[in-house]
Amino acid sequence: MENTDQPKGCRARIEEKFSFICDKMWRDLEKTSDDDVRFCNHCDQTVHLATSEDQIDALAKQKKCVCYIFDEDNELAGDVPY
Repeated sequence: MENTDQPKGCRARIEEKFSFICDKMWRDLEKTSDDDVRFCNHCDQTVHLATSEDQIDALAKQKKCVCYIFDEDNELAGDVPY
């Protein structure tokens, strides 16, 4: 039986904030004049890069598409290779 009292990891906490998780990668989105915003030709939406849970929360509340990148430890990557 799974212990549901365990604190959730960073990835699980973030992914439960969204009703849809897109499989597109940041590097595949069209660049814009803003390094932290790209355009998805598939869904015709702008996508905003977030490097902290606070940024993710703020963008999610605004119903914006958000890209977040995890490091090898499944923690949010603060530096994103553009």
